[in-house]
Amino acid sequence: GFDPTVVVGGELNNFKNNAKLGKGNHIIVEADESDGSFLELNPHMAIVTNIEDDHLDHYKNMENILKDFRKFISKIPDNGQVILCKDCDNAKELVKQYGRNYISYGIFNKADLMAKDIELDKLNSKSKIYWQGEKIGELYLKVAGYHNILNALAAIVVARELGISFTEIAKILETFQGVHRRMEIITNLDDKILIIDDYAHHPTEIKITLSALRSSWQNRRIIAIFQPHRYSRTKLLAEKFGKVFFDADCVIINDIYSANELPISGISGETIFKEIE
Repeated sequence: GFDPTVVVGGELNNFKNNAKLGKGNHIIVEADESDGSFLELNPHMAIVTNIEDDHLDHYKNMENILKDFRKFISKIPDNGQVILCKDCDNAKELVKQYGRNYISYGIFNKADLMAKDIELDKLNSKSKIYWQGEKIGELYLKVAGYHNILNALAAIVVARELGISFTEIAKILETFQGVHRRMEIITNLDDKILIIDDYAHHPTEIKITLSALRSSWQNRRIIAIFQPHRYSRTKLLAEKFGKVFFDADCVIINDIYSANELPISGISGETIFKEIE
């Protein structure tokens, strides 16, 4: 096998760690765009899963975010590959001026690699996988939500680029146990009460997480308890926060976790609560 070195942000449940030192020639890195430090990397392949109006304390606006992402993909060598999600509008915007070939994946928009006929059942999913219109197999995952299927599609593209067959990568993906604090079941009381922890702190992440829960447990009552992360993010995205809890039956907003920021006058958990009302 390839036995790559892995460095990611969250703790992988398969490893019980966020890093693994491999003996192979490849390193897989979850690049951090929050402060622009991903521009220090010189990748051979780059996956752009999604681009959001996050980290505005650093970037100020979306155009600056796109500018840095354009710099990032421009670093890919001619014999490398850019891989992006066609279901993200900002990712599609990113490659308009790229001028080079790239590989796309998606569920809802036409792409090179696609998942179709998706079945969601609690923390599991089943889908049929197509490469440029031709079915290449079926994918079974033990993690919930469309977003995890999209992540799996990105991994499949990379694997194919490295010469790994779909059959091999599908077997490996079926064993993926998810990431700590990413839709992680903390308590399960006879399947009657589930307590699930998730780190989602941006409106889009919250929307995707709640949508995944609603799709997987359609007839259950969902109570969302949310602690806003950073005063600056709450101030800048308050209106968007107010529009993403519709898949929850009840919403409880906690005090803001400052992440070492100084308080901003007039900004609190109540700011989001008023937007939800």
